[in-house]
Amino acid sequence: KTSTLQQASSNEFGWSVSKITKVIQNLYEGIKIDGEQMALITYPRTDSIRMSDVFKTTAKRFILSAYGNEYVSENVKSKNTKKNENIQDAHECIRVIDPFMLPSKLKGKIDADYAKMYELIWRRSIACLMTPCRYIHKTIRFKNGSCKFFTYSNVLEFDGYRKVYSDSVSIGAGSTYDYKNGQKVKAKTVDSVKHVSEPPARYNQASLVKALDDAGVGRPSTYRMMVDVNPERGYCEVKARAFYMTPIGN
Repeated sequence: KTSTLQQASSNEFGWSVSKITKVIQNLYEGIKIDGEQMALITYPRTDSIRMSDVFKTTAKRFILSAYGNEYVSENVKSKNTKKNENIQDAHECIRVIDPFMLPSKLKGKIDADYAKMYELIWRRSIACLMTPCRYIHKTIRFKNGSCKFFTYSNVLEFDGYRKVYSDSVSIGAGSTYDYKNGQKVKAKTVDSVKHVSEPPARYNQASLVKALDDAGVGRPSTYRMMVDVNPERGYCEVKARAFYMTPIGN
C-alpha cells in the first residue's frame, strides 16, 4: 500500500515523500520505453494489500519457472485482515503489471530513479508470493554460580522470498555452536558494557508516515502533504533527514 511503499523507498533510497509520490505516479501513468508509452505499476494511492487473482496466477507461474516449485507459496494473504474502519480497499495493492517484465529489461531504457523504484516494487510484488525463509535457531545458556548468560545463532537454512527481496530483519551472523548439555566451558575474555536508556528516535519522513498510518490519520493521497506542510510553514526543520521542532512549532 502507499504508506508502506513510501516507508520502504525512504529508508532504502533516502528519498523524500514528494519525490516518491512523483516517481510512482509517473510509473503508473506510463513512461516511454523503446518509443512506446507503457504503464508499469497499478494505481499508486491505495490502503489495500489485496492482490488480484489473475496477477497471483501469473506471478506464481513466473516464480515456478525462474526459481522452482519450492519457492511458490500456497498460503498468500489476499485481503485486508486488519480491522481498521479507515481502510477503504477501493483499489488493490501497488504492484507491477507484468511480473515477467524484469527490472533488468528496463535498465538503460528508463530514467535511473524510475528503474530503482520499479525494481523495488517488482521485488516486493514477487516476494509476497514466495515461501517464507527458514532458519536453524539455537539458544545456548551458560550458568556460573548465580550468574546466567546466553547467546544464540540464526543460520539461514532456506532463503525463500529472500531470493528476490531482503528486508531489514537480521538473519544473524551465521555462527553455529556445538555444545552439549552440562558441558563446561572457559571464558576467554570478559567484557563489561554499560547500557543507558536512549530517548525515542526523532521522526523522519518514513517513520512519520508509519505513525500516521498506524493511527489511522490521513489517506494515501494526503501523506505527502502532511509530511511536507510542517517544514514549509516553519514548524520544524529537517536535519540529517530527521525533524527538529522550531520555536514556532513548539
